[in-house]
Amino acid sequence: MSGSRTHSLRLIWAAWTIPAVLSTFETIMQMGLAGRPMPLWRAFASEAPGYYVWALFTPAVARLAARFPLGPSARIRNLAPHLGAWLVVASASALVSTLLSITVRGTRTSAFGVLWRSWLFGALPFSVTAYAGVVIVCAFIANRERLAAREREAAELARALSEAQLSALRAQLQPHFLFNSLNGIIALVRDADTARAAAALESLSQLLRSALRLGAAPEVALSDEVTFVRDYLALEGLRFTERLDVTISIPPELLNAAVPTFTLQLLTENAVKHNLMAKRPALRIAVSAAADGVALVLRVTDNGVGPGATVDATKGVGLANLRTRLATMFGGAAAIALAPNAGGGSVAEVHLPVRFVDAS
Repeated sequence: MSGSRTHSLRLIWAAWTIPAVLSTFETIMQMGLAGRPMPLWRAFASEAPGYYVWALFTPAVARLAARFPLGPSARIRNLAPHLGAWLVVASASALVSTLLSITVRGTRTSAFGVLWRSWLFGALPFSVTAYAGVVIVCAFIANRERLAAREREAAELARALSEAQLSALRAQLQPHFLFNSLNGIIALVRDADTARAAAALESLSQLLRSALRLGAAPEVALSDEVTFVRDYLALEGLRFTERLDVTISIPPELLNAAVPTFTLQLLTENAVKHNLMAKRPALRIAVSAAADGVALVLRVTDNGVGPGATVDATKGVGLANLRTRLATMFGGAAAIALAPNAGGGSVAEVHLPVRFVDAS
């Protein structure tokens, strides 16, 4: 017998014990008022078995209720099996009560059938109410289980759709990054700087291996993101030499924080693309992270041209991709912001719920 079935049977017997105990105390009080005190054990023995007959038949009634449901849309023919089942249970309960009246209570009668009918029709309001109560409770439990199953199916469908969308976004992101890097290397080739072009291709090869390793997961540890950003900026440094100055400041306790894959790379790439590509002089980029116990803030600042007065963080493949991924993974709990830096340039921030990857 499975654990869930055993648990259900225990609940059934416990539920029917409640009216059995109440009926026991009612009998004790009635017998005491009549001047014929009855011991507790004897009162319980005379009352409880009749209720436990109902407990014994409850699983069968539950199966019958599932097979022949009753309700506004149920067919009339579904009522016949329940009438038959009610008669069987009520008759069995009346039979047990009759036997207990004779053996435990000491009722004297020469007509067993008369006493049985007396118990059957005397308990008619209770037996109808009890049977209807069992059917209603079973219907409620069945409806709740169906609702829970639908919710699980809906959650599974939403998860599958979310994973499919994230996979599509990652598939879009990798060519985007690759094309940008190849364009930079093409620029080196056009400048006839073969040594730096060869070094850039070697760095790109290493970077793509990392991209393939990290890109299979929707999120990675912040330490992996930082390593990838260092490699990416090293590749860009081959193209722009002394024009690129980068500082990375990540608290050690946040290195295991979970972040969407390529988040920092997108922010730093955005800073490089909109500044160094605009023939700006030396560009300083600062990458940092902070947490307040609830939110993780990833920040990339630069001293470049600045986003301007009317910046739209959804423009461009990279930032639009990132914003969509944040909405898919976290809903309203995550956001991306791009604003002017007080000292010139721009500040890009991503706010995420603080979570940590499994260290195992």
